[in-house]
Amino acid sequence: MEFIGNKKILDFFRRSIDGGRLVCAYCLSGVDQVGKRKLANLIASQLLNTSADKLPVNADYYYLSREFDDKTDKLKKDISIDQARALKHRFCGKSWLGGYRVAIIDEAEKLNKESGNALLKMLEEAGEKTVFFLLTQDDHALLPTIRSRCQILYLNITPVRQIEQSLIELGHEQIKAKLAAELSWGRPGRAVRLLQDENYLILAKEQAERLHILSQKPFYERVSQMTKILKSKKGIEKEKMLLELESWQMAIHQNMGQLAVNNVELSEAINLSRKMLLQNVSPALVLENLLLKIN
Repeated sequence: MEFIGNKKILDFFRRSIDGGRLVCAYCLSGVDQVGKRKLANLIASQLLNTSADKLPVNADYYYLSREFDDKTDKLKKDISIDQARALKHRFCGKSWLGGYRVAIIDEAEKLNKESGNALLKMLEEAGEKTVFFLLTQDDHALLPTIRSRCQILYLNITPVRQIEQSLIELGHEQIKAKLAAELSWGRPGRAVRLLQDENYLILAKEQAERLHILSQKPFYERVSQMTKILKSKKGIEKEKMLLELESWQMAIHQNMGQLAVNNVELSEAINLSRKMLLQNVSPALVLENLLLKIN
């Protein structure tokens, strides 16, 4: 399993494994698609002496994440107490295969009070050769009692050139590797998905170019175009808009497109818009207010 970026953290784990210095719980903190789950699975495959593709069927491996809600067609808000109990049941007693046991808790900040307390008890009572990986975009969003039990490691974004070179070394064509790296936002996982999913790549290119196109249109056309893109049956979809704004922010950061506005002011306006969306301000109102600032 090839791992791109954050070599120092990978080397840290290799030294810890070789020296027998692994601790019970690690918190891997970093933005989405930066490589947290990839790293945790890489270490898990080494500890369990199996290939990454066979981890899901290994009795000493457990992956925990939010469940899908069939009623809403979305992920549930929290990781539930029942899910935490299922993990505890799997890890009670000794290792099934006589070696390590590895549990990965994705979006660990989504543990609610009950499931968090259940996990805390598991961390307190974990025996030898049991390792927990808690993955999060913000370690300070974890329950304080859980955070205090973890060794926290921060994964940084990877330079675009390094991602491009790594993709070429993995056998991808140079032109495609370059494009995927440029649109990756410094996130190796995003770069890989861009290469694997043509529709995702097309969408990423459109989003990266959108600000430049919008800046050359009158206000009413901007509103009309973005409403069509973001609209669902219930109006403008907040999650779609948050993803779009993240793309705009990265386009500004990477200077993709020539904008007829002050980039700093627009970046601040986008940040404010994202905060307003998270505070449940009307997406339509937030969108119109932001589009007014693109001149």
